[in-house]
Amino acid sequence: MTERLGDRTIECMIDPKGPLYLTPGTAGTKHYYQNPKLSQSYLSLFDVAKGPYKGDPDMKNQETFMSITIDGNVLTATAYQISKTKNDGQPYMIDQFKIKKV
Repeated sequence: MTERLGDRTIECMIDPKGPLYLTPGTAGTKHYYQNPKLSQSYLSLFDVAKGPYKGDPDMKNQETFMSITIDGNVLTATAYQISKTKNDGQPYMIDQFKIKKV
């Protein structure tokens, strides 16, 4: 199915087979560092991390993804993280919510 949103065309799936995933937490500053060889006037255009990550030191080694399932009238979103240094490199659940259609 195709829908229009302003001047954009959006392809939609009806009853897709298999799991659906989205990537939460993708807005904002990433854990990339500035290349000191680039000019400061260019780098100042972006909101980026400056130097070593100050929070959880493992944060730079993990990624987040989400599974969305629909069972009858209940949508369940489960967020997972995967890290090289936690849980033997296997994904682990960090959050979940459900929405029930009444």
